Amino acid sequence: MATIRTLAGPDAGDWFAALGGPSPPAAESDRLSRVLTAGTLKPDLRMIAVADQGPVARLAAQRQAKAIRFWLPRFRDGLSEPLRETIMALFLDALLAERRATGLDALP
Repeated sequence: MATIRTLAGPDAGDWFAALGGPSPPAAESDRLSRVLTAGTLKPDLRMIAVADQGPVARLAAQRQAKAIRFWLPRFRDGLSEPLRETIMALFLDALLAERRATGLDALP
């Protein structure tokens, strides 16, 4: 079974660990956190999918005035297609919940 965990604050270590890579050193983690929360990218909705194997995917979205823009998720290698589909469904549910919470009721 998979669950989606929303990262409320910048946490580059967890973000990159979701793909099975090593956590970056503290200085690099700080730099990556700034990249994730600044400039034109600003994915203020950072999500990690967690399964029995641990973190298995990372996802990002950005609140905009009338929409939530999201990027294609990145999955850990070797995940089954059914698990990928489950993660995508959970991700979309999380985005819809976020939209409802901000007063946006339908995907554009």
